[in-house]
Amino acid sequence: MKEINHYTKRVTPEHKRPKFLEWLKTNLEAASDAEKVVLSFGYEFDIDNATGIQLDMIGNIVGRKRLLDFQPSDGSNPLLDDDMYRLVLKAKISINHWDGTLPSMYSLWGNLFPDYKIFIQDNHDMTMTVHLEGYTPILLIELVQHDYIAPRPEGVGINIWLHEREDYNTDDYSAGAISEYITEVYTEQ
Repeated sequence: MKEINHYTKRVTPEHKRPKFLEWLKTNLEAASDAEKVVLSFGYEFDIDNATGIQLDMIGNIVGRKRLLDFQPSDGSNPLLDDDMYRLVLKAKISINHWDGTLPSMYSLWGNLFPDYKIFIQDNHDMTMTVHLEGYTPILLIELVQHDYIAPRPEGVGINIWLHEREDYNTDDYSAGAISEYITEVYTEQ
């Protein structure tokens, strides 16, 4: 909105009375304040900038609550903090746009977790195996296991394998070739 003086200067001399000018300034200030609030929505409700209640409102739109429907086994609070909730919301948005292919799954994962590598194996028996490479927090594993992060087709079971080292070939679809690097196995079917 233009400066208030821009509008008050346009008042004709016959209407330049102190009460009218004061009334005009008051209304223009209210309109200017409302405009500032509306213009801040884009920033305040941007998923990268939002905090607290703004993230909760984005979560309502996206369809993901801040409170997990399971108790994390590492003892952490099932009520996610802003950073983890932001990650879960971004994952949900990505899952909503997922086209169901493995290449787009790798792209989705790479955008969300550039520090972690993932390898997905279709077992051709209505299960898939997700290999996570590097140190992976238990909460992240459980978020994958409970369908908060990695998308999976409806009715497909998921096995999660953790790997400490990066020296296996992700082009090799044989779980046996990398089994020596497995540290833990989580299975849900």
